[in-house]
Amino acid sequence: MEEREKEGEKAESGTGRRELERRELDLLTGEGFRFEIPVGKGKKTFTVHEPTAWVLDCMSALCLEMEMDENLLANSEGFLNESRRLVRKNAFLLSRVIGVAVAGDTYSPFPPVRWARGLFHRVKVRRLSRLFYHSLAPSKMKEISSFVLAASNLGDFINSIRLLSGARTTISGRIEKQD
Repeated sequence: MEEREKEGEKAESGTGRRELERRELDLLTGEGFRFEIPVGKGKKTFTVHEPTAWVLDCMSALCLEMEMDENLLANSEGFLNESRRLVRKNAFLLSRVIGVAVAGDTYSPFPPVRWARGLFHRVKVRRLSRLFYHSLAPSKMKEISSFVLAASNLGDFINSIRLLSGARTTISGRIEKQD
């Protein structure tokens, strides 16, 4: 009971909130998260784990194909037409991103060892994508998308790039002046 009160007090401070968010992210990336969709008479459960760099790259490539013009959505006259156009253009891409996230490391558009294995993985992602496209409501897609984004852990990936790149702000300067 006292631990919960301490966590509640920590959560009110910024440091405590960041700790709780970090713990939640660690739990999410370690165990993954599960979601269910109705399939036939029953339900099927899927799990998304933290993606490897390869899977993250594949998902990012699909996300870059998605188009959205905020200016057209801000226009109240063309809002509905633009919304319908966006759904038509991006719904299957979103289903495919979720399919790649669920397939995880088993997804590879290039055959890793044999052509049959690569074909199996591509077919698996296509089947998952179609299943999600036909089974998921927009609210569920939004929920899963936010989990996929959190599990992708893009912040840590970007920080790794910053750490290794020459564009860091923490690069030390020369101490001695050369004449």
